[in-house]
Amino acid sequence: MPSLQPTGYTSEDSVGYEAFSFGHGGTGPVMLLGDMRLRRWDRAGAPITEELAPSGFDTPKAVFSSDGRTLVVGDKGSSATALWRITGGVRQAWRTELAGGTMAVALSPDARTVAVGGPDGVVRLLDAAGGRTVGRPLTGHDAPIRAMAFHPDGKTLATVGADQTLRLWDVATQAPMRGPLTGHTNGLTAVAFSADGETVATGGVDQTVRLWDTATGRAIGPPLTGHTEKVTALAFSPAGTGLLTMGDTAGDQAATDQSSSLRWWESVPPAKSFDPLCSIIGDSLSEVEWSRHVTRVPYAKVCR
Repeated sequence: MPSLQPTGYTSEDSVGYEAFSFGHGGTGPVMLLGDMRLRRWDRAGAPITEELAPSGFDTPKAVFSSDGRTLVVGDKGSSATALWRITGGVRQAWRTELAGGTMAVALSPDARTVAVGGPDGVVRLLDAAGGRTVGRPLTGHDAPIRAMAFHPDGKTLATVGADQTLRLWDVATQAPMRGPLTGHTNGLTAVAFSADGETVATGGVDQTVRLWDTATGRAIGPPLTGHTEKVTALAFSPAGTGLLTMGDTAGDQAATDQSSSLRWWESVPPAKSFDPLCSIIGDSLSEVEWSRHVTRVPYAKVCR
Protein backbone atom coordinates (compact mmCIF):
# COMPACT_ATOMS: atom_id res chain seq x y z
CA MET A 1 0.00 0.00 0.00
CA PRO A 2 1.45 3.44 -0.87
CA SER A 3 2.21 5.77 2.01
CA LEU A 4 -0.32 8.53 2.69
CA GLN A 5 0.69 12.14 3.12
CA PRO A 6 -1.35 15.15 4.36
CA THR A 7 -2.56 17.41 1.54
CA GLY A 8 -3.11 20.71 3.35
CA TYR A 9 -6.26 20.12 5.43
CA THR A 10 -5.00 19.82 9.00
CA SER A 11 -6.59 20.50 12.36
CA GLU A 12 -5.60 19.91 15.97
CA ASP A 13 -7.93 20.75 18.85
CA SER A 14 -8.09 19.75 22.51
CA VAL A 15 -11.91 19.75 22.52
CA GLY A 16 -12.28 16.82 20.10
CA TYR A 17 -14.54 16.39 17.10
CA GLU A 18 -18.20 15.44 16.95
CA ALA A 19 -18.86 15.05 13.21
CA PHE A 20 -17.11 15.36 9.86
CA SER A 21 -18.06 15.47 6.18
CA PHE A 22 -15.93 15.52 3.05
CA GLY A 23 -18.60 17.79 1.57
CA HIS A 24 -18.63 16.07 -1.83
CA GLY A 25 -20.21 18.43 -4.35
CA GLY A 26 -20.96 20.94 -1.62
CA THR A 27 -18.96 22.78 1.01
CA GLY A 28 -15.70 20.87 0.88
CA PRO A 29 -14.39 19.37 4.16
CA VAL A 30 -16.32 20.53 7.23
CA MET A 31 -16.30 19.39 10.85
CA LEU A 32 -18.06 20.14 14.12
CA LEU A 33 -15.80 20.56 17.15
CA GLY A 34 -16.84 19.37 20.60
CA ASP A 35 -17.41 22.93 21.80
CA MET A 36 -19.98 23.57 19.02
CA ARG A 37 -17.67 25.47 16.69
CA LEU A 38 -17.84 24.77 12.96
CA ARG A 39 -14.61 24.41 11.02
CA ARG A 40 -14.19 24.72 7.27
CA TRP A 41 -11.19 25.30 5.01
CA ASP A 42 -10.66 27.84 2.24
CA ARG A 43 -9.18 26.89 -1.12
CA ALA A 44 -5.66 27.45 0.19
CA GLY A 45 -6.27 24.98 3.02
CA ALA A 46 -6.45 27.61 5.77
CA PRO A 47 -9.00 26.76 8.49
CA ILE A 48 -12.05 28.96 9.04
CA THR A 49 -13.73 28.51 12.43
CA GLU A 50 -17.04 30.01 13.51
CA GLU A 51 -19.41 29.64 16.44
CA LEU A 52 -22.75 27.97 15.88
CA ALA A 53 -25.34 30.38 17.22
CA PRO A 54 -27.62 30.04 18.94
CA SER A 55 -26.40 26.82 20.50
CA GLY A 56 -26.47 26.09 24.23
CA PHE A 57 -25.55 22.43 23.59
CA ASP A 58 -23.19 20.99 26.20
CA THR A 59 -22.97 17.33 25.06
CA PRO A 60 -23.74 17.27 21.33
CA LYS A 61 -24.38 14.28 19.06
CA ALA A 62 -24.11 15.37 15.44
CA VAL A 63 -24.27 14.29 11.81
CA PHE A 64 -23.62 16.07 8.49
CA SER A 65 -25.25 15.44 5.16
CA SER A 66 -22.89 13.92 2.58
CA ASP A 67 -22.50 17.26 0.79
CA GLY A 68 -21.74 19.09 4.03
CA ARG A 69 -24.59 21.57 3.51
CA THR A 70 -26.77 20.33 6.40
CA LEU A 71 -25.81 19.70 10.03
CA VAL A 72 -28.10 18.11 12.62
CA VAL A 73 -27.16 18.29 16.31
CA GLY A 74 -28.92 16.73 19.28
CA ASP A 75 -27.93 17.47 22.86
CA LYS A 76 -27.46 14.51 25.22
CA GLY A 77 -27.77 16.87 28.16
CA SER A 78 -31.19 18.20 27.18
CA SER A 79 -34.13 17.47 24.90
CA ALA A 80 -33.03 19.85 22.12
CA THR A 81 -32.37 18.98 18.47
CA ALA A 82 -31.44 21.60 15.87
CA LEU A 83 -30.58 21.81 12.19
CA TRP A 84 -28.15 24.24 10.55
CA ARG A 85 -27.84 25.07 6.86
CA ILE A 86 -24.31 25.66 5.60
CA THR A 87 -24.49 27.46 2.25
CA GLY A 88 -22.10 30.37 2.11
CA GLY A 89 -22.94 31.46 5.65
CA VAL A 90 -24.22 29.33 8.51
CA ARG A 91 -27.74 29.67 9.88
CA GLN A 92 -29.90 27.67 12.24
CA ALA A 93 -33.00 26.59 10.30
CA TRP A 94 -34.92 25.21 13.27
CA ARG A 95 -34.69 23.94 16.83
CA THR A 96 -37.13 21.66 18.59
CA GLU A 97 -37.55 20.10 22.01
CA LEU A 98 -38.33 16.37 22.16
CA ALA A 99 -39.52 14.52 25.24
CA GLY A 100 -36.93 12.15 26.64
CA GLY A 101 -33.75 13.80 25.37
CA THR A 102 -31.33 12.89 22.58
CA MET A 103 -28.76 10.08 22.54
CA ALA A 104 -28.23 9.67 18.78
CA VAL A 105 -29.12 11.43 15.52
CA ALA A 106 -29.15 10.32 11.87
CA LEU A 107 -29.91 12.07 8.59
CA SER A 108 -31.38 10.34 5.54
CA PRO A 109 -29.26 10.26 2.34
CA ASP A 110 -31.50 12.86 0.68
CA ALA A 111 -31.24 15.06 3.81
CA ARG A 112 -35.04 15.22 4.10
CA THR A 113 -35.60 13.12 7.22
CA VAL A 114 -33.96 13.35 10.65
CA ALA A 115 -34.02 10.45 13.11
CA VAL A 116 -33.60 11.18 16.82
CA GLY A 117 -33.01 8.40 19.34
CA GLY A 118 -33.60 8.94 23.03
CA PRO A 119 -32.57 7.49 26.39
CA ASP A 120 -36.07 6.02 26.66
CA GLY A 121 -35.38 3.71 23.69
CA VAL A 122 -37.78 5.63 21.45
CA VAL A 123 -36.86 6.90 17.97
CA ARG A 124 -38.67 9.86 16.43
CA LEU A 125 -38.60 10.96 12.79
CA LEU A 126 -38.58 14.66 11.91
CA ASP A 127 -39.08 16.55 8.66
CA ALA A 128 -35.72 18.20 7.95
CA ALA A 129 -37.47 21.13 6.27
CA GLY A 130 -39.07 22.40 9.47
CA GLY A 131 -38.40 20.01 12.35
CA ARG A 132 -41.98 18.69 12.50
CA THR A 133 -42.57 15.16 13.76
CA VAL A 134 -43.30 12.64 10.99
CA GLY A 135 -45.62 9.72 11.74
CA ARG A 136 -45.55 7.82 14.99
CA PRO A 137 -42.62 7.09 17.32
CA LEU A 138 -40.59 3.94 16.69
CA THR A 139 -40.87 1.87 19.86
CA GLY A 140 -39.35 -1.50 20.69
CA HIS A 141 -35.96 -0.87 22.28
CA ASP A 142 -36.15 -1.10 26.07
CA ALA A 143 -32.88 0.78 26.74
CA PRO A 144 -31.21 3.96 25.42
CA ILE A 145 -30.56 4.28 21.68
CA ARG A 146 -26.83 4.46 21.00
CA ALA A 147 -26.53 4.74 17.21
CA MET A 148 -28.61 4.82 14.04
CA ALA A 149 -28.05 4.66 10.27
CA PHE A 150 -30.23 5.06 7.20
CA HIS A 151 -30.08 2.56 4.34
CA PRO A 152 -28.55 4.15 1.20
CA ASP A 153 -32.02 4.28 -0.40
CA GLY A 154 -33.43 6.05 2.68
CA LYS A 155 -36.29 3.56 3.07
CA THR A 156 -34.89 1.61 6.02
CA LEU A 157 -33.51 2.82 9.35
CA ALA A 158 -31.21 0.69 11.49
CA THR A 159 -31.11 1.38 15.24
CA VAL A 160 -28.99 -0.15 18.00
CA GLY A 161 -29.12 0.32 21.73
CA ALA A 162 -27.98 -0.63 25.17
CA ASP A 163 -30.49 -3.51 25.06
CA GLN A 164 -27.99 -5.47 22.86
CA THR A 165 -30.30 -5.50 19.82
CA LEU A 166 -30.30 -4.30 16.22
CA ARG A 167 -33.67 -3.28 14.81
CA LEU A 168 -34.63 -2.43 11.23
CA TRP A 169 -37.56 -0.10 10.53
CA ASP A 170 -39.63 0.82 7.48
CA VAL A 171 -39.26 4.60 7.34
CA ALA A 172 -42.52 5.14 5.41
CA THR A 173 -44.73 3.20 7.84
CA GLN A 174 -42.60 3.54 11.01
CA ALA A 175 -43.12 -0.23 11.49
CA PRO A 176 -40.45 -2.81 12.38
CA MET A 177 -39.38 -4.91 9.40
CA ARG A 178 -38.78 -7.94 11.64
CA GLY A 179 -38.06 -8.81 15.25
CA PRO A 180 -34.90 -7.67 17.05
CA LEU A 181 -31.61 -9.12 15.81
CA THR A 182 -29.51 -10.48 18.64
CA GLY A 183 -26.06 -11.96 19.07
CA HIS A 184 -23.98 -9.35 20.88
CA THR A 185 -23.37 -9.99 24.58
CA ASN A 186 -23.43 -6.35 25.71
CA GLY A 187 -24.85 -3.03 24.60
CA LEU A 188 -24.42 -1.86 21.00
CA THR A 189 -22.72 1.44 20.19
CA ALA A 190 -22.28 1.57 16.40
CA VAL A 191 -24.12 0.63 13.20
CA ALA A 192 -23.50 1.14 9.47
CA PHE A 193 -24.85 -0.01 6.11
CA SER A 194 -22.67 -1.09 3.21
CA ALA A 195 -22.84 1.10 0.10
CA ASP A 196 -25.21 -1.33 -1.64
CA GLY A 197 -27.35 -1.61 1.49
CA GLU A 198 -27.21 -5.40 1.51
CA THR A 199 -25.12 -5.67 4.68
CA VAL A 200 -25.44 -4.09 8.11
CA ALA A 201 -22.50 -3.96 10.52
CA THR A 202 -22.90 -3.54 14.27
CA GLY A 203 -20.34 -2.98 17.01
CA GLY A 204 -20.64 -2.89 20.75
CA VAL A 205 -19.31 -2.90 24.26
CA ASP A 206 -18.49 -6.61 23.87
CA GLN A 207 -15.57 -5.47 21.63
CA THR A 208 -16.89 -7.36 18.59
CA VAL A 209 -18.32 -6.47 15.18
CA ARG A 210 -21.12 -8.47 13.60
CA LEU A 211 -22.40 -8.50 10.02
CA TRP A 212 -26.05 -9.01 9.08
CA ASP A 213 -27.95 -9.66 5.86
CA THR A 214 -30.33 -6.72 5.50
CA ALA A 215 -32.92 -8.71 3.53
CA THR A 216 -33.16 -11.71 5.86
CA GLY A 217 -31.80 -10.46 9.16
CA ARG A 218 -29.46 -13.42 9.37
CA ALA A 219 -25.92 -13.13 10.72
CA ILE A 220 -23.14 -13.31 8.12
CA GLY A 221 -20.26 -15.40 9.40
CA PRO A 222 -18.76 -15.31 12.88
CA PRO A 223 -18.19 -12.07 14.82
CA LEU A 224 -15.08 -10.03 13.98
CA THR A 225 -12.81 -9.93 17.01
CA GLY A 226 -9.59 -8.13 17.88
CA HIS A 227 -10.56 -4.86 19.50
CA THR A 228 -9.73 -4.51 23.18
CA GLU A 229 -12.11 -1.56 23.66
CA LYS A 230 -15.80 -1.08 22.90
CA VAL A 231 -16.44 -0.54 19.19
CA THR A 232 -17.61 3.04 18.70
CA ALA A 233 -17.59 3.65 14.93
CA LEU A 234 -17.93 1.69 11.67
CA ALA A 235 -17.50 2.61 8.00
CA PHE A 236 -17.68 0.43 4.87
CA SER A 237 -15.50 1.03 1.83
CA PRO A 238 -17.41 2.17 -1.29
CA ALA A 239 -17.14 -1.33 -2.76
CA GLY A 240 -18.57 -2.81 0.42
CA THR A 241 -15.82 -5.42 0.81
CA GLY A 242 -13.72 -3.47 3.31
CA LEU A 243 -14.75 -2.31 6.75
CA LEU A 244 -13.05 0.23 9.01
CA THR A 245 -13.81 -0.14 12.73
CA MET A 246 -12.83 2.03 15.69
CA GLY A 247 -12.53 1.03 19.32
CA ASP A 248 -12.36 3.55 22.15
CA THR A 249 -12.31 3.47 25.96
CA ALA A 250 -13.80 6.99 26.26
CA GLY A 251 -16.58 6.95 28.83
CA ASP A 252 -15.61 3.49 30.06
CA GLN A 253 -15.35 3.81 33.83
CA ALA A 254 -13.74 0.38 34.12
CA ALA A 255 -10.84 1.33 31.81
CA THR A 256 -7.55 2.04 33.59
CA ASP A 257 -6.39 4.39 30.82
CA GLN A 258 -7.77 6.05 27.71
CA SER A 259 -7.01 4.36 24.41
CA SER A 260 -8.41 3.95 20.92
CA SER A 261 -7.67 1.75 17.94
CA LEU A 262 -8.57 1.40 14.26
CA ARG A 263 -8.88 -1.91 12.43
CA TRP A 264 -9.29 -2.53 8.72
CA TRP A 265 -11.02 -5.73 7.61
CA GLU A 266 -10.14 -6.40 3.98
CA SER A 267 -12.41 -9.29 3.05
CA VAL A 268 -15.81 -8.58 4.49
CA PRO A 269 -18.17 -10.76 2.41
CA PRO A 270 -21.22 -8.94 1.00
CA ALA A 271 -24.48 -10.55 2.09
CA LYS A 272 -25.28 -11.93 -1.37
CA SER A 273 -21.76 -12.70 -2.56
CA PHE A 274 -22.24 -16.43 -1.99
CA ASP A 275 -25.68 -16.70 -3.64
CA PRO A 276 -24.40 -18.10 -7.00
CA LEU A 277 -22.53 -20.88 -5.23
CA CYS A 278 -25.40 -21.59 -2.87
CA SER A 279 -27.85 -21.89 -5.77
CA ILE A 280 -25.68 -24.59 -7.32
CA ILE A 281 -24.82 -26.49 -4.14
CA GLY A 282 -28.28 -26.11 -2.61
CA ASP A 283 -27.01 -25.99 0.97
CA SER A 284 -24.38 -24.23 3.05
CA LEU A 285 -20.86 -24.84 1.84
CA SER A 286 -18.85 -27.50 3.63
CA GLU A 287 -15.50 -26.54 5.08
CA VAL A 288 -13.79 -28.22 2.11
CA GLU A 289 -15.93 -26.30 -0.40
CA TRP A 290 -15.32 -23.08 1.54
CA SER A 291 -11.55 -23.50 1.41
CA ARG A 292 -11.80 -24.13 -2.35
CA HIS A 293 -13.87 -21.06 -3.21
CA VAL A 294 -13.26 -18.52 -0.40
CA THR A 295 -9.99 -17.02 0.80
CA ARG A 296 -9.04 -14.95 3.88
CA VAL A 297 -12.52 -15.26 5.44
CA PRO A 298 -13.21 -17.64 8.36
CA TYR A 299 -15.55 -20.56 7.61
CA ALA A 300 -19.25 -19.85 8.18
CA LYS A 301 -22.60 -21.23 7.09
CA VAL A 302 -23.79 -18.58 4.65
CA CYS A 303 -26.47 -20.18 2.47
CA ARG A 304 -30.03 -19.26 3.37
